[in-house]
Amino acid sequence: MTTKRMLLGLTAAAAAGLAALIGITFASNLLQLAVATLVSNEEWRTPPVFQGVLLYAVFGFPLSLIFSMAIGLPVWKRAESRPLRSSRDAIALGANVGATIGLLLLTFSLVMGLRTYFDDNSSYNSWSWGYQVTKDGLPTLFGWLFKLLNVLYFTLAGAAGGLAARWTALPKVERQ
Repeated sequence: MTTKRMLLGLTAAAAAGLAALIGITFASNLLQLAVATLVSNEEWRTPPVFQGVLLYAVFGFPLSLIFSMAIGLPVWKRAESRPLRSSRDAIALGANVGATIGLLLLTFSLVMGLRTYFDDNSSYNSWSWGYQVTKDGLPTLFGWLFKLLNVLYFTLAGAAGGLAARWTALPKVERQ
């Protein structure tokens, strides 16, 4: 396969992965808001959807493209050593790339949290839905649930990106 087709496929993977991540995140936040509204008997608030989508579009696509090229390209080149042409292969490779990106971001946030935890002059605590998710920079048990959900979201977005890369980069003749 030519490098031009690979780059085109990885660009499609970045766009599809970002779109999937936006959709998954939006649906998850909407579900969380609905459950919290039902549990707390508070009035329904319309979530600020467009702010998040704009943020993802402005910063997300360039970052998605960088991660797609930095992690996806080596994985794709290695996978080319034994031709993987099925949709299942593309989804599995994309999911692995997405999980890798999610775990890298989780590790980065954990390292930043450890810096806060070990610094006697700083503190960071956060709450979500009335429960503490971060204490002294490190996730609580509830916070780990959110972190692992984010890894799952990146895995699902990577699977969508892998499928988009396959359908974009491989000619119809090679897909069969």
